[in-house]
Amino acid sequence: MHNNFYFFTLLVPSLRNKLTNSKLIECFSQSKDELILVFNTSGRKKFYIKASLVPEFTCLSFPSDFARTKKNSINLFNNLVGRQLTDITQFENERSFAFHFTDSYSLLFKMHGNRSNIIAFNNTTATELFKNNFPIDLTLNLPDLHRPIVQNKEAFLAAEGNYMKVFPTFGKLVKKYLKQLNYNEKGIDEQWEMVRQIDERLKSTKKFFTIKFEGNIFFSLLDIGEVVQEEANPV
Repeated sequence: MHNNFYFFTLLVPSLRNKLTNSKLIECFSQSKDELILVFNTSGRKKFYIKASLVPEFTCLSFPSDFARTKKNSINLFNNLVGRQLTDITQFENERSFAFHFTDSYSLLFKMHGNRSNIIAFNNTTATELFKNNFPIDLTLNLPDLHRPIVQNKEAFLAAEGNYMKVFPTFGKLVKKYLKQLNYNEKGIDEQWEMVRQIDERLKSTKKFFTIKFEGNIFFSLLDIGEVVQEEANPV
């Protein structure tokens, strides 16, 4: 669930608290599919974001330090470097969020699995891609990324218990969990109660778990299966 909408709703406020009013001082790549952003925060302390967009496994990480090599390193998104970060937007029901900078510049993190990308915007127009093999990303419009969905019992009943039509952000782990709970064998009222409670747990959790579930390791917002590790900070 590290690229899940519910996780980003917790990560983004933490990043907003750390980075608002900081300045982007470096943005470079020295490895294919990897972008490094360096922010100068209060007290001139550096904050690093490493975006690894390898198709097999995309993720964001936040190393305490990062050594830039002198060779095979290229500066990217030059229009954003030196600008102050003013806010971060989490898009509704989306695996995407955007950093907003002074003078109406933005940087979108579109964390869509093997189609993940990082895209620069001026106002609402996409101007530059990190991964140029997805040219369609230049047609994205920031305000259109919000995806409002009615998620009440009436909508659930209209979907005849197909929770992915009402809660498409649940993801693969929740799907596995509901299958283990014999979701398809329940009556529709009980099914609604199950998905309502899961949605509530995902929205209200303040903890982050590494779990073993059905023989595999997962990052999870739900303490299901065997909890291997527990964290209180999304970063």
